[in-house]
Amino acid sequence: MSGARSRLVLVCLGTAAAWYLSVPAIAAQSADPSLADILSAAGRYVAGYETDFGVVAADERYVQTANSVSTPRAMKREMNCAVLIFNTGESGWMAFRDVLSVDARQISNDAGRLAALAANPTNQALARAMKATEESRTYWLAAQARPIAVAPSALVFLRSSQQSRSTFHLDGMKTVGKVRVALVTFQEKSVAQMIATGETSTTGGRFWIEPGTGRVVQTELTIAAGTYTAKTEVDYASEPGLDIWVPVRLSERYSGSLPATTIAGSRTMSSPTSAYVDGLSTYSNFRRFDLKPGLVIR
Repeated sequence: MSGARSRLVLVCLGTAAAWYLSVPAIAAQSADPSLADILSAAGRYVAGYETDFGVVAADERYVQTANSVSTPRAMKREMNCAVLIFNTGESGWMAFRDVLSVDARQISNDAGRLAALAANPTNQALARAMKATEESRTYWLAAQARPIAVAPSALVFLRSSQQSRSTFHLDGMKTVGKVRVALVTFQEKSVAQMIATGETSTTGGRFWIEPGTGRVVQTELTIAAGTYTAKTEVDYASEPGLDIWVPVRLSERYSGSLPATTIAGSRTMSSPTSAYVDGLSTYSNFRRFDLKPGLVIR
């Protein structure tokens, strides 16, 4: 074999060997991230998010539909509201809601009083916001009592200090709005007891997390008790003028089982009946404020 030919063979062999040795490296780069790394990144992200979020005011379009034994045909209600969302620290997330119109009927002329509260949280402004939030319930469909859904509340389960309370599983990689994310499911280990009813409840859900940054782009939270289930789903996105992702859409469903009709103390006539209330909130016109001490409510 000539020298030139020998060199050609050696070059080819060397190239083949280099390609072979690079395959494990390429495979390692394309491998899915570990659950531990994803949760670690998410814990750091949530810590920064809760600190940086401050107070966000937004316009809300809130549409409800309901069906129950007392309303056999589905009812619908549309509300335009002002909302104020903020983090209280250890106590988690909180929101105020001020209903401005219901089914195109004007309720309030003061669209800016929640934003005014964020800018200057006096005791008087805070009392008005709490009263407006409680009054907003009177416009809800169906009589069943339920909490106000606060969009970022599921993030509490991703806090580094809280992750040990739940069991997490990695359910593969997905693409959401051109962002590659890890789908992580969770189930809280403990069972809670409802003070009002004595029922026990379990909490679980899913997170769509960008592995490298820990950024959460979607959440799903489900609370299940003996007679009702509450489920919320939240989408996050980047909005003009903000350097954080904010909740732009929240869908909720509260479903329950109504007991059989009772006449004169005897169970008669009908069997248990299910009822539900669906809600869809879409948010726009975001304004961000620094968190003032007066808004840190326990």
